[in-house]
Amino acid sequence: MSGVRGGWRRLARLRRRSRAPGPGPQAPLLAAAIVVLATSTARADDGADAPYRDADEAALELAYDTLTARRPPHYLRALLEETVIMAGSAGWYWIDRDRQVADWDFPSWQQRFNGDAWRFDNNPFPINFAWHPFNGGAFHVVARANELSLPASIGCGLATSMAWEWLLEFREKVSVNDVISTTIAGTALGEFVHWFGRYVESAPAPRWWHPYVAWVPNAPRALHHALDGKPAVRAGTAPDALGLSSDLWHRFLTATSVSRAVMSGDAADGAGADAPDALTIGELRLTGELAALPGYLTARHLRRGFAEANVTALTVRLALGPDAIALDWHSDAIIAGWHTQHVPDGGVGSATTVGVAIGYRYRRELFGGWRERQGLTHLPGLALDHHVLAPGVVVRARARAHVDFAGLHAGAHPRWEADHPDEVEKTILDRHGYYYAWGASGRVELEARLAGPRLDLGGVVQYGRYASQEGLDRNQESLTFDVEAEDTILEWESWLRWRPTRGPLYVEGRVSHQDRDGSVGDASSSQALRRYVVELGAAL
Repeated sequence: MSGVRGGWRRLARLRRRSRAPGPGPQAPLLAAAIVVLATSTARADDGADAPYRDADEAALELAYDTLTARRPPHYLRALLEETVIMAGSAGWYWIDRDRQVADWDFPSWQQRFNGDAWRFDNNPFPINFAWHPFNGGAFHVVARANELSLPASIGCGLATSMAWEWLLEFREKVSVNDVISTTIAGTALGEFVHWFGRYVESAPAPRWWHPYVAWVPNAPRALHHALDGKPAVRAGTAPDALGLSSDLWHRFLTATSVSRAVMSGDAADGAGADAPDALTIGELRLTGELAALPGYLTARHLRRGFAEANVTALTVRLALGPDAIALDWHSDAIIAGWHTQHVPDGGVGSATTVGVAIGYRYRRELFGGWRERQGLTHLPGLALDHHVLAPGVVVRARARAHVDFAGLHAGAHPRWEADHPDEVEKTILDRHGYYYAWGASGRVELEARLAGPRLDLGGVVQYGRYASQEGLDRNQESLTFDVEAEDTILEWESWLRWRPTRGPLYVEGRVSHQDRDGSVGDASSSQALRRYVVELGAAL
């Protein structure tokens, strides 16, 4: 109950201290999104009687049922495979015993049941916000590969996480943050892998390379097909440009780029007199979007509810350079929702998807004096995807709103620590310089694709505000000052993409900006990073 009361206090603190951001770069983007949504809905209603191509709703129903059909679930095999994964992790845990001993607090079983042993741990940032979500993603993918439903697979991730915290780590307190991240972030990652695996195995008439590629994203599922002797191909569906089933709509981008990163605020001041405030960086970017809704964005009338995380996306960015390294990993899944679509053949139409989404963001950057760490688990929140489709033009607006559980870099902590040398603060702050937080975030994206000049232009804005968790530190009883920490994060990005030919290659210019304002107790910090990017890539 103390955690619940602490959550209400943090939300109240955010309401008291929050100030509405100025118009900034997000205002025109939000206004444009509202205009697009309003005008496109009106246009779609005007064309209600327009003709459709392949407007056989029974065929679409059959295609959807075939796409989402599951064979009888293999519960025993799923249990055995999950046990193997956990056994491998347990082996590492005991081999690395000398380091694990520091975390052994030997709570009693009574404390585990009454909640006294439920705490936030003090492990390094990558373990808590990268490895645990990735482990959760592995548990989830194995469950889905054994034909378990989405709810059952989520339950499987939760059960394996609890088994690890309660049984295998019986000498440690139960880590609340691990249970949240492993289950929710693991599901967001796992669902993209699951549907990507379903896509690459879906060739109606397999080419020579299709069976081999199917092993790459989802080896457990490919192994099961081989063991069961059941083909994974989906005969009878129309192939797309890659020879795979067009019933799974996709959009893939792969690109390499060079960027110029310019720091300001504490990021520039903290770099030192000899360090540059601007760096040249190379970057690799991979983006995938999937919609397991037959007929999606084609000239059809379509209305459908779904509850199999049918709309998923994943973006990975890796940046390297002198005095610079960064990894940015962002996944998103609409786990349940409603899709409605009215796109006449050759006319103006629209498609709207609304639902409940979850997400995961891992961001770790070191650019000169810029330090950034974000581990965001986006809890179930609202999702809206809206498309306007006309001959030669596609406009897309997307919005997300979530309550978040987060791990955040505390930029102001060194200053606070210098001013309070005798205080014993949160152990996670003292050891690793980040803190656990709760908050809320919103994201809006708008993009227009013009077929005539072969141009894409768009922008995205994301804003989040967070306050620290108090009262559940791993060594709470030893603290002399459970200091509060807060952060606001504003990010925006705009781009212009040109395709010189009708092929997949494109050239893109992009500008991105990050503002980070935070406080730890009476100390504050403010830093900013702007990047100018030139990118060469392929859209598949």
